[in-house]
Amino acid sequence: MDTPLGSIGMIICFDVEFPEIARTLKLMKAGFMVTVNINMHPYELHHHLFSRCRAMENEIPVMICNRLGTEGEFDFCGDSMVIDATEEILLSLKDKEQVKTVSLPIKQELDPMRSYTANRRADMYDILTK
Repeated sequence: MDTPLGSIGMIICFDVEFPEIARTLKLMKAGFMVTVNINMHPYELHHHLFSRCRAMENEIPVMICNRLGTEGEFDFCGDSMVIDATEEILLSLKDKEQVKTVSLPIKQELDPMRSYTANRRADMYDILTK
């Protein structure tokens, strides 16, 4: 989705656990990704790990908006966050309902030794569709 801030790649919940989806969004020129999530306890560690990995391996910021509270048997962990392209967590809202702002570096300086998108093996991608 194109916006004045750049192109946004949208991910829904469980999609963040699959690197191919985030990489496809990056290759489609997403400048950052937004994940709308309903992650629940006890999977908060997965939420952190996958989101930070998607930011790092695609060298773009990731924002996560995660549900908080309970419904029936589900206990949603919250912890909406903003992660920069180097996987640093810039903002983490933990388990409190709140609204905060943070400056998001859309085009930040990256470590050339970790240039994952430049060093990807596109010749191996066709195996993913078989």
